[in-house]
Amino acid sequence: MAISRRGRRAGLLGVAALLVAGNIWWFTRSEPAPAPDFELGKVADEALTLSASAAAHLPRFDVDRGEWRVDGQVVANLRELGLLRPVDAKGAEPLHRFLAVNLPQAASPGDMRRMLLSLARSGICGVAVHQDADPADENGDFRVPVHRIVSVRADDGARVACEERS
Repeated sequence: MAISRRGRRAGLLGVAALLVAGNIWWFTRSEPAPAPDFELGKVADEALTLSASAAAHLPRFDVDRGEWRVDGQVVANLRELGLLRPVDAKGAEPLHRFLAVNLPQAASPGDMRRMLLSLARSGICGVAVHQDADPADENGDFRVPVHRIVSVRADDGARVACEERS
């Protein structure tokens, strides 16, 4: 059974229309934005000033073992270290509590995510992260901004919102 010219033309036009519609859909579809590894919020203009000796004794997260260490000793409960309250330039003590921590210079964004996830699961939402590579000021001190952990992506991809515990 032979196809007439009119039938062949209609079939080819139909295939061409499908190809055009497919291309339009493919190039104009919007893909969902990937979920961020972590979300941090700035806590006003709060910052911590650390001396070089104080920075050397900050808690450090061991990514390979998933544990916190201070001066090489394992810390089971970060709250035992005491959460800090910064004092602003006017001498007023703000309401935000935080933990100052140290991050190795070679740390990756994945290491940062795992560290923040550990803090969020501990109910510590305020953090001042000093990195070994941070430049010191003219006095040899470090000014470390304080951030609020909003959420962190867990290993299974779920979003873990940080809820402050006292």
